[in-house]
Amino acid sequence: MSTTNAFAPVVEDGDTLSPQFKQASKLIKLRTTLQTESDFFFTELGGFDTHNDEDGEELSERLTIVDGALASLQSELKAQGVWGSTAVVVVSDFGRTLTPNARGTDHGWGGNTFVIGGAVKGGQMLGSFPSTFEETDAGYVMSKGRMIPTTPWEGLWHAIGQWVGVSEANLKGPVLPNHGRFAVGSTLLTAAQLFE
Repeated sequence: MSTTNAFAPVVEDGDTLSPQFKQASKLIKLRTTLQTESDFFFTELGGFDTHNDEDGEELSERLTIVDGALASLQSELKAQGVWGSTAVVVVSDFGRTLTPNARGTDHGWGGNTFVIGGAVKGGQMLGSFPSTFEETDAGYVMSKGRMIPTTPWEGLWHAIGQWVGVSEANLKGPVLPNHGRFAVGSTLLTAAQLFE
């Protein structure tokens, strides 16, 4: 199954993301044949553990790969007519500290996640941004500049689960076992908050 010419030959060194997106887009193109209701794909790109990247060059190169791969995926899925029913979630497996460790930063708790797609309400930041970066007992900054996340992992997946039609009973049970620890609409995002 071919795709459009949205995916150029891999030209960036270390771009293992574009081929993964290309393969996912081929499977999406087969959705009618495969009779799938909703498809979920996991892709990954490593190389972000850049402790010695003093000038940010390595990080810039990695983000250039992500940007190009996402642009190609968007172009392909628009050509297939499914961009409006697609959500791409980009996450990191760890956050970073605010304070340096040697010539970089250490692993932390809080990180950033972004979502793109044709139905995503763009241009908004969900969750809470800290009012201070001072280390306090009552704040969200711990020792060595570790940020405590204000939005749980379940927060984003609650909204996406609703959007793809998972019942609230299933979200509260097997899908998000920690659902009951958080408030819907504040720390647990809703589909109405995230999607058009």
